[in-house]
Amino acid sequence: MTRGRESFAGLPDSSVADRISECYGWFVTKVIAQRELRNHNARVIDEVVSGQTVLVTRNGVPVAELRPVRRPRRTFVPRAELLALAAVGPHLD
Repeated sequence: MTRGRESFAGLPDSSVADRISECYGWFVTKVIAQRELRNHNARVIDEVVSGQTVLVTRNGVPVAELRPVRRPRRTFVPRAELLALAAVGPHLD
């Protein structure tokens, strides 16, 4: 283990953010430093609102993930809607 900055999951300090974005490339599309989040908060939040996930790092170590809030699945289906769906669906014996 190297001295100096902390490593993430035991990985060497160099390009931790690059490795994280590769590991989670299909989740994380952008990696930014904490300073960038502080200085450009509105722009980063606009990117998240548009659907982008952002990984925030401090000294190259991932500390937070900003992602859009997903709408919760509804737990109640009205009877009329259920009957309408059943009427157009396949016939079941």
